Amino acid sequence: MPFIVGAIASAAGWRWALLALVAPIFLVGVWIEVERTVRGDKHDVSPVDRSGWCALLQEPRFSGPVLAMVGFQMVFAPLAVRLPFMLTGQASSVFSVGLVLSLANMAVAVGLAITGWLVPRVSSRALTKTGMVIMGLGCVLALVGQVHGPPWTVVGVIVVLSAFGFVMVPAMADALNVEEADRTSAAALSGFLQAVCSGTAVAMTGMVISDHGVVVVALTLVAIATVWISQRTG
Repeated sequence: MPFIVGAIASAAGWRWALLALVAPIFLVGVWIEVERTVRGDKHDVSPVDRSGWCALLQEPRFSGPVLAMVGFQMVFAPLAVRLPFMLTGQASSVFSVGLVLSLANMAVAVGLAITGWLVPRVSSRALTKTGMVIMGLGCVLALVGQVHGPPWTVVGVIVVLSAFGFVMVPAMADALNVEEADRTSAAALSGFLQAVCSGTAVAMTGMVISDHGVVVVALTLVAIATVWISQRTG
């Protein structure tokens, strides 16, 4: 696989190479669902007894949280990939770049720790709304960066990334709040959709030749809107 991806990157660029990495995951997921459906039909299993991915997606208690996870991953993954490139020309040394990236990871860790402390005390919706507010703050900082310089945009990115725990933890917990027989399928499907959507988002946003600040604001607004819709769906 590395040889194939390397060949694609040399011939068509790294963006198409990223799509080549995502495509097999998507195809495997489709094959699993089709094979499961065909196998169920052969054994005359009723739809009620079949824990297929299509059936799970039709359940609001699963599709809502998954939509929130996918929406956030579509901003988290591209920004995490872009951050080192945003620091190019801004940081004075390799040490400075590493320090900023470490701060970004620390922000995510702190967010997860706070979320873990709040989980027994606060509802999932309240945590998710807090995550939306944090993303909104990051978006505002990125907008300020359009006027006052890239450092503000970098801070905005770190703030958006710190919302990971507030959005993902309650969404992951709620997504598994299905029938016990469906929990394994629910975990597999949510992971599959996150991998496909985040990988595709990284590749697609990489094709957009635009100012980093514009991309940060656009992605964050899309994520906030998607998470908001998920709250009305779930």
